[in-house]
Amino acid sequence: MMKKTLRSAVIASTPALLLASGLAHAVEFQAGNTTFSVEGYAKLDMIYDFDDRLGRFTFHDQIGADSSDSGHFRMQAGQSRIGFRSQTETDQGPLVLFANMDFFDGDAARTGSNSGGNPRLREVYGQWNGITAGRTWTTFNTFVGTPEILDFTNAVGQAGLDLQTQLRYTVNGFSIALEAPDDLVSSLNGSAIANAGGERSSTFGARNQSRLPDLTANYHGRAGQVDYAVGAMVRQLRVGRVEDEDGNTISSDSETGWGLFGAAAMEVAPGTTVRGIVAGGDGIGNYLYFQPAPAAYYDPNRENIETIEAIGGSFSITQEIGPGRATLAYAYAYADTDDFFEDTQLDGTDPDNLFFAGNKFQSIFVNYLWEPIERVTYGIELGWHRVDRPRSFGDDGAINRSSDDDAYRIMTSLIYDF
Repeated sequence: MMKKTLRSAVIASTPALLLASGLAHAVEFQAGNTTFSVEGYAKLDMIYDFDDRLGRFTFHDQIGADSSDSGHFRMQAGQSRIGFRSQTETDQGPLVLFANMDFFDGDAARTGSNSGGNPRLREVYGQWNGITAGRTWTTFNTFVGTPEILDFTNAVGQAGLDLQTQLRYTVNGFSIALEAPDDLVSSLNGSAIANAGGERSSTFGARNQSRLPDLTANYHGRAGQVDYAVGAMVRQLRVGRVEDEDGNTISSDSETGWGLFGAAAMEVAPGTTVRGIVAGGDGIGNYLYFQPAPAAYYDPNRENIETIEAIGGSFSITQEIGPGRATLAYAYAYADTDDFFEDTQLDGTDPDNLFFAGNKFQSIFVNYLWEPIERVTYGIELGWHRVDRPRSFGDDGAINRSSDDDAYRIMTSLIYDF
């Protein structure tokens, strides 16, 4: 069985069961009917990239960008985390206030500093009588099928694993929420048309216009020995105004994006646990974790938004061996960008220069974690990562693909849960 230390320091931090289990309490004291606690962990990662420099966590878009076989070493502690919680008893249930931060601020996806970044606020929310308000894990999310991985990215293709500002209601395992719309509609040259604040892009003079919050829901349950979760989301993707060079309004357009997921975990034999998840949708964007493409793009030739279909998932098996556990995990994320690249051909854009030029990400992880004493976890992990990229167009208009960009990473981690 997994100890609380493992839940809070390893799976949760990569990220996983924070929402369900929380972190271990380092300091706890009582003031009237309110309990205050400080919780967190310190984590040191020592990382060696055999091929491309993948950054502070595995970032698939970096594969093939460095073209170096000389190797890259780094040490970092930016994933270390500290949180503050209060719980006040009321006549209608506890009132919980929570905030936590890590030190991954800055360009975490790229090379960045070896040691870590500035403090970064991750979660801040209040919770009472089934109502959660603030910023925490998206409700289109589950940790039931999340593999036990040391790399901060964890596995691509998961449902959610994003922190969203939201208003949520939870009852009897069912949650429903309104969440801040924060995904991007891209332009044909791959640059973001506009962000949720309506910042203008120089490409087409387009503005993202968020008129509705995203609607998300999930249900967690148990059937016999199987823990399971299902979820759904729906969103509006809208470009509010598009102008030509003379400032004349050309058009506006909106599309509906949606997504679904299903996940399960089961201890199939003493000490052997399998986990799996499948997620996907059309216009799902950031709700499919670390997938290759945005939710949609704007096509000025047809003057409309085109949504992008994407699917992903992972499967893992964890086996208790000796003093610890070994995990083998496979992760996959695919975005159907064929229409996008065909439209860029009409637009005359070179597909080699597109910012989301990949269309398929894959990873395999093998790790071993053990706890010599309570609240201390050591681990070692080998990761293989691959990106498939449409490279160019053939004479017949077909997309030529390159599927030989891969990279290897080995890392060790020391985690102290205080």
